[in-house]
Amino acid sequence: MKHKTIATYMCIPLVGWALLRQQPLKGAEVKPLVSKGSDGKLVYTKDEQGNRIGDFSRCGYMGGGVRIPLLPAVATLSPLQGEADDTERIQSALDTLAARKPDDQGLRGALLLKRGTYRVYGTLKLSASGVVLRGEGRGEDGTILLGTGKVQRTLIAVGAKVRIKEVAGSRQKIADNYVPWGVRDFELESAKGFSVGDSVMVFRPSTANWISDIGMDRIKARSGTKQWASGSCDLKFERTITAIIVNRIQLDAPVVNAMESKYGGGFVFKFTEEGRSRQVGVENLRLISEYEKGQENKDEAHAWTGVGLNHTADSWVRNVTTVHFSHAVSLGSMSKFVTVQDCACLKPVSLITGGRRYPFCFDGQYGLVQRCYSDNSRHAAATGSAVCGPNVFLDCLAENTHSDIGPHHRWAVGILWDNLKGGDFNAQDRGNMGSGHGWAGAQQLFWNCVTSSICVQQPPTAQNYAIGCIGKVSKGSFPDRKPGHYESHGAHVEPRSLYVSSVKSEVPYGSQNVQYDDSSNHQMQNIIRNGGVCGRRAFFGRFILRSFGIPTWGVTQKAHAALSHWTPKGWVVNLGAGFTHSWWDKDDVKLAGSEFLLESQARAHPKDYFKILRSQMVSRILAEPAYSERNNVEGGFWSRVALHQSRTLAANTPDLGALGQELAEANEQEQKLESATAAKADREIQEKDGGITIPAVAHEDATGKSATMRSFSGGMQIHAFGGFKTDDKIHAPMSGNYLLTAKVATAQTGQKFLFTVNGGQPVEQPAPYTIGLWQTTEAIPVALKNGSNSLHFEIAEGSRGVTIKEFTLTHAK
Repeated sequence: MKHKTIATYMCIPLVGWALLRQQPLKGAEVKPLVSKGSDGKLVYTKDEQGNRIGDFSRCGYMGGGVRIPLLPAVATLSPLQGEADDTERIQSALDTLAARKPDDQGLRGALLLKRGTYRVYGTLKLSASGVVLRGEGRGEDGTILLGTGKVQRTLIAVGAKVRIKEVAGSRQKIADNYVPWGVRDFELESAKGFSVGDSVMVFRPSTANWISDIGMDRIKARSGTKQWASGSCDLKFERTITAIIVNRIQLDAPVVNAMESKYGGGFVFKFTEEGRSRQVGVENLRLISEYEKGQENKDEAHAWTGVGLNHTADSWVRNVTTVHFSHAVSLGSMSKFVTVQDCACLKPVSLITGGRRYPFCFDGQYGLVQRCYSDNSRHAAATGSAVCGPNVFLDCLAENTHSDIGPHHRWAVGILWDNLKGGDFNAQDRGNMGSGHGWAGAQQLFWNCVTSSICVQQPPTAQNYAIGCIGKVSKGSFPDRKPGHYESHGAHVEPRSLYVSSVKSEVPYGSQNVQYDDSSNHQMQNIIRNGGVCGRRAFFGRFILRSFGIPTWGVTQKAHAALSHWTPKGWVVNLGAGFTHSWWDKDDVKLAGSEFLLESQARAHPKDYFKILRSQMVSRILAEPAYSERNNVEGGFWSRVALHQSRTLAANTPDLGALGQELAEANEQEQKLESATAAKADREIQEKDGGITIPAVAHEDATGKSATMRSFSGGMQIHAFGGFKTDDKIHAPMSGNYLLTAKVATAQTGQKFLFTVNGGQPVEQPAPYTIGLWQTTEAIPVALKNGSNSLHFEIAEGSRGVTIKEFTLTHAK
């Protein structure tokens, strides 16, 4: 089946590619796989099969781009004198906190351990949601948890025991013969039973023929080598459905491994989960493991892992330093949306051999490790077996490493190693290393890393990438393997961080205005607090209306979100640019928003509406093309009869139009506006048939608050506020009277413009309320002289925002 993306169905415009500075290796591809378009968003290049580098923007706490909260301390402990064990005392306080009734956001609060040393012989367990363990600093004068005794263990364990259960009868086979890696949508044999918002598992089996084709059933054996077996590297991606079009589904994050029918294809099923803790944090602590002095490279009978997280989601570890532990922070396979930031692993104590000194290790999904440091480790950043990305390591530094950084064994997929420094970096076939690690990972991307050496090899059926990296290129442990994709080797590329850029540009709509977020608030509180982003208001408005049983339609619009709801008098647009600017998908029919409104109005006349249904039925029986405004199809005879009947009924139905204009972009005046650069061609004034068209960006001088931006309809536009003023020099081909109009879009009533021509008296022109659509103002007469003229334009003080595309002067005959 030919691969399509949901973007194809939605007709999202393509953006241009900006070339990156490159110094490619000899024989390597030179076309950038990721670049910035003219609008600043990331553009991804696909190969001939449709494979592409995946989107990593959903990694981290709450799905990326969300600030970690600061929970209030509701309980406090102070250190005791002497050498008594504090394990039970701290655990009791944590259990008491866990027994508290959570607030509306599921948060219970923090246990604050005052500055000083606490002796912990056992393991501290945080299994309840909404609980934070916090100290007063990770330095030597901060809060110290001293892991005592000679028992190898995890000092702080986060998470309960999650139970994931497949919903019976929900499993559907993927219909596409080939689903590329890095894409978020594909076809199912049937999407029946699935809904937007469902939690689903995308299952990709590791079949015997796939294992054979990648050579992992023929690993050159040595003592302890295990050949890969069917089912040993199955991939189970936890995802959320974000859109459904007929049998095609779109997910919140890409599936980062190809799925081919010849290798068993893939399956999607709904699942339920119980027991996974959420909103759990460990922060501002120094963890020290006791050990036998003088045995730094031998002693292993001591606290082993600083913090272990598993069976948890939307949780975090920050500002934690571990000393003498083999592992600092480990993320188990049942963890997701976890952030580990500003942590350090110092002076590890263990043998320097396999299975030791992995300070930061991923086995889960949607994880983010950022700004972390390790010294004297082996694998400073690593992944386990069959890890299902996306996961991200960002801005980490490793010094004095004893082994390499990268995927460690058995096909971890979809990991971004972003701006890491130190040691050797490898994504390769590890062959018979360990117990037969083989191909350690696929779809591994090293981005702008600085290394002593680097090797990326191409696994059969997959790829690994090194883009913008600096360091000696190695052929790897098995040099005969095919090299992976090297790009701009020896010179960094833009953007500096792929993760940071993707979070800014690719997180789903409505959550990007976070500059006024308060970290002590819940996400929903900040939605109300920020106001001005249309997506936030529309989401919250639909949530409230539906909770009261009011029919609500979330309008789909390019770069915009909207809200419409039903009243006894008809449909009302409260937020957004109106039905004519949007679209709606009903069953397998793709309708324009105006068609949805027309059908809704016609339904208000139940008896006559059956005539429309009969006409539509006859049209389908005769296999006529159906009328479609969205697809520009006129339709057959009976389809047009149904259309005429609908319009007749709608003409007798009240049309309330758009309401709620005072809700539009309520805090727009506080937002930082970033202007795009207008090219010379965008600024050119056009003369045609005696008329003059002046782009809004053509002015020579401008004052006041405004932003220049690309327009969906081509060219440039300006969004400006009260007090904005421009001066333009224009050439009139002849003297005489002209009619002056402006092409504008407004979201409020009561806007006013002032025009002054050649220093004369200002002429006031009311701006129309356009509901966010483009509309031409009423014409006002002005007199121009042959040759050079000056046009002064300003927006009256107090305006909350007007978007201007162009001015037009038409000769009055």
